[in-house]
Amino acid sequence: MGPAVITLFAASILSLISGYIVYSLPKLPGMWVYCWTITIVMWTSCWRQRNELSESIQTKQLVLYWHRENSLSTYIFMFLGVLALGMSVIMGNSIITLSIVCVGLFFILGIAGMLLNKKFKISFSIIFTTLILFFICVCIIIGILFIIQPDYACSFNDYGNSYLLSVTLNETIPKQVISELPWNCWSSSFEFSSQLPPGFYGVSNSDTSSPYIEGTPIKNFPTTTINVYITCVNFVKFYCASITFQTCSNRTSEIDCKQNNCQWNSSLLYCH
Repeated sequence: MGPAVITLFAASILSLISGYIVYSLPKLPGMWVYCWTITIVMWTSCWRQRNELSESIQTKQLVLYWHRENSLSTYIFMFLGVLALGMSVIMGNSIITLSIVCVGLFFILGIAGMLLNKKFKISFSIIFTTLILFFICVCIIIGILFIIQPDYACSFNDYGNSYLLSVTLNETIPKQVISELPWNCWSSSFEFSSQLPPGFYGVSNSDTSSPYIEGTPIKNFPTTTINVYITCVNFVKFYCASITFQTCSNRTSEIDCKQNNCQWNSSLLYCH
């Protein structure tokens, strides 16, 4: 892992970071596992280099060195870290496919590099530069996938991205259920562009179904259009629908009826 003193310093910093991540990123368990695994590996390396540490302390001399193996191990840790981050913030199965492809390509590049180095004496710097370019490409692809989130589209009951929900007072509406969440949406929550009408509420953590909106309107409210979003792991937000909440049946004034985009029956003096 490099010089013992640097390994000890890195292990100490990683321990602090790993402890902080548990509190700062409570909904990203994948990153917990990665950080704590790397931390354990670093402390194990410190234990294996304990003689070097003791010698540095006794002689009061700092021993510094850096070998190819140190560059490769650092590269592998960073490579796995990017994939772990992708697993946490890219919803759906595309990140699994990407990870498998990337790991496969990494092994191919590594084996090809060893063969070229052995047979054609290609320098390590050229091989490692190729690996760095590959790493940059992986980071760019993961960034693009994070932005476009290709695997998941949120909608309510397959109604599309905009629909009218006309309700009757004191009657419970059918559950407005969103499409099934991705496997790695560890924790979800609704976000609304404005407050839901009285009597309505969102349920984001249900053991029996995907998140949904339900409720029983208890009084008339102005016809309201609300944009609904679902958020995964506090970082990834999906637009679900623009829902227009409307109640017409208990309006007794023609003006009130028409102002709320309802139809007024003049002969029966009835709003619908």
